[in-house]
Amino acid sequence: MQLISINIGTFLFAIAAVVTSVAARDIPSSIPPAPAAQGEADRFPDSETEGPGRVRFIFDENADLDSYESPESRSENGIVTPLTMSTGSEEVNPELLANPYFTDARKFNVGLDLYSAPSFSDGLIIFGKDAAMKIGGLVKADFIYDFDPIDSTDSFVTSSIPIGAPHRTNARFHARQSRMSFDTRWLTNDRLIRVYVEGDFFSDGNRFRLRHAFGESGSLLVGQTWTTFADVAAAPATLDFEGSVSSVNRRQAQARWTQNIFNENTTFAVSVEDTNFIIEPPMGITGEPRNPSPDFVTRL
Repeated sequence: MQLISINIGTFLFAIAAVVTSVAARDIPSSIPPAPAAQGEADRFPDSETEGPGRVRFIFDENADLDSYESPESRSENGIVTPLTMSTGSEEVNPELLANPYFTDARKFNVGLDLYSAPSFSDGLIIFGKDAAMKIGGLVKADFIYDFDPIDSTDSFVTSSIPIGAPHRTNARFHARQSRMSFDTRWLTNDRLIRVYVEGDFFSDGNRFRLRHAFGESGSLLVGQTWTTFADVAAAPATLDFEGSVSSVNRRQAQARWTQNIFNENTTFAVSVEDTNFIIEPPMGITGEPRNPSPDFVTRL
């Protein structure tokens, strides 16, 4: 029985933002701050989705350190906003920042705790004129001690509990759940396009493992993410990475169309997804599974 499982999670790039901010304050005073460009206030407008304040660095690729702009020290209710950068070549298109889709995650990708897609407003954000990319991630350490025998030492898989096995204990420390993500969004013909890639190291040999890799625009999503059959928003936040028993937490390659019907609170989705299943044949019977057709999934 697994009785102790302590997780420590922290946002890696949030720490990097703080360290960078502290280091920036130590820049010699002989380097004059660059004057604010015309329309600078419009480039990074405050809004409810972006937060009340922002730590900001503006870089001009031709001026090096002369383009350094002192960070703004604004905060409200203890909310710290992310480190942001700009290419410095062109002003950010205000339509990019004003678009609600820029900061809102898709309904089918919103969940609780580590199930959810991270907010675009949290992390290291690099702005261009019609494009923005957020680099995010987290470091998560697991400290696990099993008082009874179990064959799965990294997560609590009930099917791996041996029956009639002699008593034994096991200690296991790892950081395989640590993640990195890249969220890119840009405007093309007044339409916002998003490409999201996320991975962790929860695989054999601690190798990088792909979790999500998809692109979406409007109602169309193509790539690998949570299956449409899963109600990710209803998934409970569990301490153990295995999740709750009988939960549907599969991520599959798919093409999905999502549409609001009747009102904003009623959403219909239909998808064509990769067929991926496991069959345990009875003793003495051999064979291999095959996938004659994809899965067709709908959800209301």
